[in-house]
Amino acid sequence: MSTHLTDRPPVSSLAATRDNEIAIEALLSRTALPAPTIVPSADAVRVIVADPDDLSMWREEMGGEIRVGSSHEGAAVWTLHTVLPRPHARPVVVLVSVVVVDGEAVMDDLRTAATVVTPQTPVSGPFRIFVERTPTGVTLDVRHFVEALLVDVFTEHADAVADILAEQADARPYDGHRAESLLVERLLAEVSTRLPVYGRQCVALADSIRAAAGLRGAA
Repeated sequence: MSTHLTDRPPVSSLAATRDNEIAIEALLSRTALPAPTIVPSADAVRVIVADPDDLSMWREEMGGEIRVGSSHEGAAVWTLHTVLPRPHARPVVVLVSVVVVDGEAVMDDLRTAATVVTPQTPVSGPFRIFVERTPTGVTLDVRHFVEALLVDVFTEHADAVADILAEQADARPYDGHRAESLLVERLLAEVSTRLPVYGRQCVALADSIRAAAGLRGAA
């Protein structure tokens, strides 16, 4: 029996934040992962650790990709981008960060796994955005956001997807006015279609777009 989206009100930002916080607390209760500072939000949970060895522990436990920001005043932020899967709930994006002083000893496996964020990848999290030059402008590659969105749709809203497919089973071209149109609108109202960009990454993204488009210095 399917559950229609009208049966469930949209999840508020506060509720989503608390849900993420509960998920990370459950993870920490069953592991020995260090997490001296935890900052939950509706989009992700940010964990600040004390040294690179702690970051390595998170990577060994959770997997994921490590992104290294630009060095500023002799130090750079290394961030592990990973996802906490849950069998009956949406996955939680987890960002684990540590400040690494230039020249500080870092284990070889961690350094090898790290990718330096370049001007072409000005946004490193919670979802990376790649900027590429084209003959007429730029393209923004948001594959990591789309990946998380698809996982959310097919794990949290599988019944809604099944209902939409059932409405289209007669193989008629989709015209935007049949029954599945309303189902699609309800699904879109439930999932997050907003891609967050925080802090200095807003400026980095704008600068990267301007540079790729040849508009550096334009008003």
